[in-house]
Amino acid sequence: MCHLLLVQLPGNKMHSCIPLELTNQIPHVIGGLFRLQRLDLSHNKLGGPIQTGIGDCSVLQILILSNNSLSGRIPLEMGKLSSLSFLELKYNLVNGTIPSQLNSIETLQYLDVSHNHLSGTISDFLNAEAFIGNKGLCSKLSGLPPCRIDTPSSYDSKKKTRNVSIGLVIKVFLPIVVLLVILLIGIIYLFTRNKDDSEQAKEATKSLDIFFVWNFNGKTAFEELVEATEDFDIKYCIGTGSYGSVYKAELASGKIIALKKLHSSEELFFIKSFQNKACVLSNIWHQNIVKLYGFCLHKKCMFMIYECMDRGSLLCVLRNDDEANVAHALSCLHHNRTPPIVHRNISSNNVLFRIELEAFVADFGVARLLTPDSSNLTMLAGTYEYLAP
Repeated sequence: MCHLLLVQLPGNKMHSCIPLELTNQIPHVIGGLFRLQRLDLSHNKLGGPIQTGIGDCSVLQILILSNNSLSGRIPLEMGKLSSLSFLELKYNLVNGTIPSQLNSIETLQYLDVSHNHLSGTISDFLNAEAFIGNKGLCSKLSGLPPCRIDTPSSYDSKKKTRNVSIGLVIKVFLPIVVLLVILLIGIIYLFTRNKDDSEQAKEATKSLDIFFVWNFNGKTAFEELVEATEDFDIKYCIGTGSYGSVYKAELASGKIIALKKLHSSEELFFIKSFQNKACVLSNIWHQNIVKLYGFCLHKKCMFMIYECMDRGSLLCVLRNDDEANVAHALSCLHHNRTPPIVHRNISSNNVLFRIELEAFVADFGVARLLTPDSSNLTMLAGTYEYLAP
């Protein structure tokens, strides 16, 4: 078989097998016929792809495979048939494009691939009749449909431009979208947290009811204090500051006290800060420090209960020996407490006098009890320890 020069089997009805156990496809052993010059298998029932081994028939000059049911693409290996002068593949089911390798065969004089399913462009030097019946083929040749303006190169250029545009959009807008999403999540988180804090504060103030912490001559009810000041009537007000007003009240027992009513707030941190502050200050005792008897937390108001100083503040009555008493009181806060306490709000208005005109230091640490919306801002819950300058 290797010395076979000519195979010509046209006009048969081969569809299952032929001698040498050939099937309904072109046998792959064709590639071993190195001296084969002419192969004609036209007008048969051959199907399947064209064997790539045909490209090994280096001296093949004539190849006729027309009027069969061959499918698939034209093998690129056929470009190696340097002696091929006649190629006929008409009336088959071949698809794909015509390999450009066929254009490099200088000896090729005749090519007919009409009535197949080929697509793409074809060379101008070939005959148009050899390509008719292929809906996907186009050419400048007369009788064939013209090719579209969008050549493969221009299509690739447009595709590349589109990819660049998509990449640019992703680089520019994706970070913006991510930033907006993060910002939205942050806003939702802050809104939810503030809402929860507000709800907790409301629940905390509601749970306070009318009870308070105070032990002086027994437990005094909230109603008695309100009644003593006629619901904090202005005629009982003896002083006003940035953090609240001070009222003078006489209890049923005849005891006179001072009520420092703080500006109300539903902020949870303010309520906790107030409790911590009052608990610390109520445990401090010194002969020149105004005694804090206790405090009251109520959903309507909150106030601190002090010993009443009849003679007012240092601003009203100022004497030399009072300065020494004030200094002794501050020294006690700074050096005789563990941990030390700094006053933070010492002024002439916060030095009070008894009827004997003996000076007492008052209102230390309370200045830190404010909400963030106030003009005086603090976030502390309790009196600061003393810090050196």
